[in-house]
Amino acid sequence: MVAALHSFKNQESKKHEVVYGVACDADDPETIGTCEILKARMPLCHHVLERTPSLGGRVNMLAEFMPADVYCSVADDTLCMTQDWDEKIAEAYALNDAGVWWWHNHYPEPVLYAIVSEKWRKATGRIFTEHFPYWFDDIWLLELWVLATETPFQYIEARIADHPRNTMRMRDLAFWHEFWHFTRPQRIKDAKAVAAALGLREPVCADI
Repeated sequence: MVAALHSFKNQESKKHEVVYGVACDADDPETIGTCEILKARMPLCHHVLERTPSLGGRVNMLAEFMPADVYCSVADDTLCMTQDWDEKIAEAYALNDAGVWWWHNHYPEPVLYAIVSEKWRKATGRIFTEHFPYWFDDIWLLELWVLATETPFQYIEARIADHPRNTMRMRDLAFWHEFWHFTRPQRIKDAKAVAAALGLREPVCADI
């Protein structure tokens, strides 16, 4: 986590206000203590709570706790690889202040990490769903974007490297795959509501 935070902090453009947030489990004193030390070295807030059932729900809590124009949700085993990454995000935001974008990440395998505008968060009422104990929220958000805006998903010109270890709480994979497909009508419904909230035309979605 410390390496991840410093990899972003050390490569800021210094043109924008960047604040870092860490979601800490209440039974993890090492992480909580480390955050207390880091707060003297960088603008950092840590949110301590009992472990929640879903990862997405925890990200949503952090966003409520730390309102911003744009939110970047990354894991503690990612490293920023691009100097002035925040300026790259600012450039994309200037073109569309209701956007959703994605980091370039191809090491050791492609993984999706989202960058979400506050306008999009308000239109959807969240950044991620609160359905999943692991994975799936990123691809849910990606499909929701494509359905609502009828445009392809967009990368920013910045890269992170993902160094995954074990995926915590990963079980019942077949069930969650089925659940993902079963819930597509909800994404279609949400896409139409998001498009209306953002003043976009009603998207043409397949209702099956």
